Amino acid sequence: MGRQYHIITCDSDEIRTQFIQDGLVGIRPVLTREPKRRGESEETHLKKWVGNSVKMNWDILADLARVRERDYILLHTKGSITGVFEVNGDPVVDAGLSHLFDGQNVNTSTWNNNWSTVTTTVNSGNFVWWIPIIPVDELYFKEMPMDPLFNDIVRGRITSLPSRLRYEDKNKTIKGVTRKDFERIIDLFENYSQPDTPIAGQPPAVNFAPMTFDTFQDGYEKNLEAVLVHRIRKGTLTISGLEFRHSHVLNTVPLGYLKMADLLTWNERNGRIINPWIWELKAGSLNWTALREELKKLAVRASYLDQFFGADQSDFKVTGVIVAENFTINRRAFEDLITPIGTIEEIILVKYTRSGTTLSFRLFDKR
Repeated sequence: MGRQYHIITCDSDEIRTQFIQDGLVGIRPVLTREPKRRGESEETHLKKWVGNSVKMNWDILADLARVRERDYILLHTKGSITGVFEVNGDPVVDAGLSHLFDGQNVNTSTWNNNWSTVTTTVNSGNFVWWIPIIPVDELYFKEMPMDPLFNDIVRGRITSLPSRLRYEDKNKTIKGVTRKDFERIIDLFENYSQPDTPIAGQPPAVNFAPMTFDTFQDGYEKNLEAVLVHRIRKGTLTISGLEFRHSHVLNTVPLGYLKMADLLTWNERNGRIINPWIWELKAGSLNWTALREELKKLAVRASYLDQFFGADQSDFKVTGVIVAENFTINRRAFEDLITPIGTIEEIILVKYTRSGTTLSFRLFDKR
């Protein structure tokens, strides 16, 4: 098997720095949130909680199993990526916890008999699995803001990264990337890492400056959803007449990027499924049809909730933002599309206008 490429999300800059200094990247186990249902016995509730938690941690173990010696890793934290690292050994489990977290011991029998220890370990926030790493080259031993990547997204050069560099995905901490995507990131690292002052005899540096997402070059509309997602997450998107207050607005992703494996996020506060998305409605019926088809796919995914989460489809909450230059239909038409999928929690219609290369946004309608 050839070299593979991975992105690992770190919780904070401090933890990322510690990983680099120690030469070990830590991965934590997780627990599901299992609110006890009315009339449910303690035994039934515990059995469900243990079983679902084991399944979730097997997802992490499956990700770890893909990480092999000589693979390349990028570390991702809060909108920036740091360095290119080579895996210089197989992932290992903490020696003192192998009786609970070594692969074959992550099972319902072992965990049920040691549930108190398992929950204490997970809730302590300690890392259990470790991946040994070394920096590939000093050139890549740097931190690079995500702005250069989004700069390229706007120019149409990178289109698959947003689904792999999502901030809200807390449980799936390891993400694979294609070699083509990885090479594009490396190209950006090379450009970004060049000195500001050109060296005699060498070509001038191509250093990406942070771009203002209010201004675009021709073709911006092809990637408007990705741009808006980026600005929403950074808190720099201004919409006249609207202030973002939704607790899950940071989870927003372009609707066209959603996949079953990455789609569902668990709202721990009230035990409901929620899926925020954003979509640009272009002129013409074909685009309306495309939106309808994407929402149909969302409905199909929602039908899997009972199997994966033990939740009724009525628990599926739909929230989203739709942007357009002009709306020729009212909000009711969108609601009619959405209600077969689940309960509408929030729907926002945003109209944008252009002045040269500058875009401005204002609230058109909201529920």
